[in-house]
Amino acid sequence: MQENTSYTRSNLQIDQRVSLPFYPNGTGISTLEKGQKALSEAAIKSFVEIIWGLEGIGEVVLYEQKFQIHKNDVFFYLPGERHLRYALSKTWKLRWLCFDGPFAEAFLLSYRYPRLQHALQPYPAERFAELERIISENDSFLVRKSAALIMELLAYSAGTSCSSRGEKIAKQALELITIQLYDPFFNVDSLSESLHISKNRLINLFREYTGKTPGRYILDCRLEQAVALLRGTDAPVREVALRCGFSESRTFTRFIKRALGATPLEVRKNNL
Repeated sequence: MQENTSYTRSNLQIDQRVSLPFYPNGTGISTLEKGQKALSEAAIKSFVEIIWGLEGIGEVVLYEQKFQIHKNDVFFYLPGERHLRYALSKTWKLRWLCFDGPFAEAFLLSYRYPRLQHALQPYPAERFAELERIISENDSFLVRKSAALIMELLAYSAGTSCSSRGEKIAKQALELITIQLYDPFFNVDSLSESLHISKNRLINLFREYTGKTPGRYILDCRLEQAVALLRGTDAPVREVALRCGFSESRTFTRFIKRALGATPLEVRKNNL
């Protein structure tokens, strides 16, 4: 079942009598189904918005760049930024928080958070519930308290940059490829299982870091090793094939011929 909630402040002129650098604008929970898209136009977006992944996987497109949002990932938009978001998994559930005011943008940027980061603290459901209860109140104390809650929520959202996390995963993948290259059963599926990450996520992170998919990289490494062994040793073709991750010489020969236009023996003879 979809869960969509929305809580907004009732008095948009509250800043005239309560002086604050920023004011809560609204918060709630949105759920998108796979394929469902939500577009935010720049002209009507005058506030800072933070989204917090709760369940499933979604994707945000901002300035033609795509960002995947997983559980406990936090992302933010600035005023006037047109963006698109949609679900990649069956459902994608997220928390959103908006605030505006004379220094809202400068206040958020002063934290120097990356656009996308993975929160180290658990999702603060109780803090958000408290904000929901008081956000529409006009009492001066509660208005100030709601602003303080936003600062607390920003503290909870602090974490590690997802780009750094992706770099770490990509480096681990490179190490495993080097170690397991000889294994004929080693492929992208087994690599993703070893890293405890989805295959699609691994492909995206690896390509972002190396410029290649892990499958292409594995084949390139096997080809490079095959050529080095054929040109630099007298090892039989079958042994070279086994050391490059091919259990059958015929499969290895087809691989070399497709890549280099010559058989393994021709590569060795002609030093191709």
